[in-house]
Amino acid sequence: MPTLQWLNREGALGGADEAPYRLLVEDVELSAGAADAGNMLIQGGWAVFCPDIV
Repeated sequence: MPTLQWLNREGALGGADEAPYRLLVEDVELSAGAADAGNMLIQGGWAVFCPDIV
């Protein structure tokens, strides 16, 4: 079975441990629709995680 190889593969695979994360907290005042619908629209904060494209 073929495997993918790329430059700095080990660093890329281990980088997830160093990535920051934030827990999503529901804001009832901004919520709309059925809570159990299974679809969510999440807005904001993406610039913190993708500073290179800002």
